[in-house]
Amino acid sequence: RYTRALSKLDLDRYDCIWAERLPLSRLFSGRIAHRTVVDLDDLEHLKLLRKLALRPPPVEYLRSLYRYLHYRHSEISGTRRFAAALVCSDDDRRYLNERGCRNIGVIPNGTTLPAAIESAPTTPSADGLLRLVFLGNMGYAPNLDAVAHFADDVLPLLLAAGRRVRFDVIGPGSDDAMAQRFGERVRFRGFVDDIGLAFRDYDLFVAPLRVGSGTKLKVLDAMARRIAVVTTPVGAEGLHVVDGEHALLADDAQGLAQAILRVADDAALRAGLIDNAEALVRRRFGWDGIRHEAAQMLRRLAVDQSVVAALEASS
Repeated sequence: RYTRALSKLDLDRYDCIWAERLPLSRLFSGRIAHRTVVDLDDLEHLKLLRKLALRPPPVEYLRSLYRYLHYRHSEISGTRRFAAALVCSDDDRRYLNERGCRNIGVIPNGTTLPAAIESAPTTPSADGLLRLVFLGNMGYAPNLDAVAHFADDVLPLLLAAGRRVRFDVIGPGSDDAMAQRFGERVRFRGFVDDIGLAFRDYDLFVAPLRVGSGTKLKVLDAMARRIAVVTTPVGAEGLHVVDGEHALLADDAQGLAQAILRVADDAALRAGLIDNAEALVRRRFGWDGIRHEAAQMLRRLAVDQSVVAALEASS
C-alpha cells in the first residue's frame, strides 16, 4: 500500500522526507536516504533487552532475543545512512552517539498543559484508604507487566505494613481475563474522558514500569495534572526527573513500597513534588516549545540537503 502511494509521487521534489518508524525507512533507503529523516521514537532493542532481563519463558525468550538482535542492528547500524534519526530523549541520543551514530536528533514527547492549575494536592481519605492509580493501555505488554509487578510484588508489602489500598488502572485494553487474574487487587476503570478530573480521586500516581524505552507520556500527564508520582528509573527515563525533587524513584518492589508510604505520609513532601514536577513539565514538555524546536531542526536539515544538491548539480 505504501509502495503504491509513493510510486505516484516525485520524491525528488522534496527537500526532506519523514519516515514514521524504522520499518517504513526501508522504502527510502536508496538514493533519497540522504534526504530522509527516520522517526525512531523509542529504541525497540532496549525495550527488548529489559524484557530479556526478566527471564520470560524459553520460547518467548528466544523470540525476544531474535527480535532484540534484529532491532539492535537496524537501530544502530541501519539508521546511519539517513539524514537524521529522531529519538525522544537526550538519554537515547547519548546512547546512540556512544555507538557511532552522529546523525541523531531529539524531539521530546510532550503533554497538553492545563491552562491553569487543575487541582490542589489531594488530602488523604477520611477512612485511611490509600488511593493509587496507574494510566496506560493494557493491550501494551510493558503496561501489563507494570500492573502485575505492583499487584504481585508491591501491594503485598503495603498490606503487610497495615495499609488499606485501592489500586486503579485507567486506560483501554483490559478484559475479563485480566479482571479474573487480578481479582480485587486491581480495579480497571477503562477509558475516562477527563484524566485531570479522574486524578483528583487519588493520592498518588504509581508507575512501576520495568520494561520500555524512550519517554513515558503517562508520567508527563500525571506531573502536568498535579498528582504526586512514584515510579522506577525506567518510568522516569529521559524526562529530567530528579529523585526526591520531581518524583520518588525506586527500582524494586521494596523500594517502591517504601516510596509510596513516604509520599503518602508526608504532606509537605507530596506538595513539593507536585509543584516541582508541574514546573518541569511546563518548562520542557509543552507542545508549543516542542513544535518550535522540531520546525527549526527540519529547516536546518532541508537547507543542508539543498546545499548538498546544489553542489552536486554544479560539479
